[in-house]
Amino acid sequence: MTSKRAKILGLISAMITLYLIMTANSFAAAGPPPPGYMSWQVRHTATPSEIGDVPMRRGYYDDVTDRGFGTDKIREKHGISDLGIPWLVLEYGRRETATDDDNGQYTGQVRMRLDLQTTNCIGDLGCGVPITHKMIAVVEDNEREYYWVALASVKPTEQNPGVHPTFPNSNEIDYLRLVGADYESDERIVGLVTCYEEGVDGHVSQSIKDFDVAGYWDTMFA
Repeated sequence: MTSKRAKILGLISAMITLYLIMTANSFAAAGPPPPGYMSWQVRHTATPSEIGDVPMRRGYYDDVTDRGFGTDKIREKHGISDLGIPWLVLEYGRRETATDDDNGQYTGQVRMRLDLQTTNCIGDLGCGVPITHKMIAVVEDNEREYYWVALASVKPTEQNPGVHPTFPNSNEIDYLRLVGADYESDERIVGLVTCYEEGVDGHVSQSIKDFDVAGYWDTMFA
């Protein structure tokens, strides 16, 4: 009986140990980007008349905590890699002020809404009924040194701008990491937080991922 009890206790102990290891690993996976990750970097800018200058920063995204901002979050969480899509939503969308923090870090963020239409066409057979996609872009319109845990409204100083690692092309993350930089305010708002399609549970329709931004632009000004 003692031997059997010892085996059961040993099994329970092993299960607890395994659980702690798995939990520790999951906690370790969550957290800020690597030190010096260029989350502050502005990749593009929109200038909607109702907001003004909106930097589209690289930001970062942590899929464990589901927190982040910028083009990293838009690409990694929502699958949008063409910056023309959030740019369209910002430039031509209608403004509304969020009534809550939209699962973000701050309250009072600004949302821009724009309906984009896509149509499936098959050669000479014609095109189907247009499908409307309700797109939303969220903007943090205040300056903040950090958004969540990544640098936002800052830039490297001219006196100490930092350097890339020795082999910058070996890894994209290494290339986006600066060593020894000091930062100062860039006097710009955090800007674009995220962009997504409403009503599809955080996903984005494939037709939006494949959206022809250049064609849309040509149609608007034809």
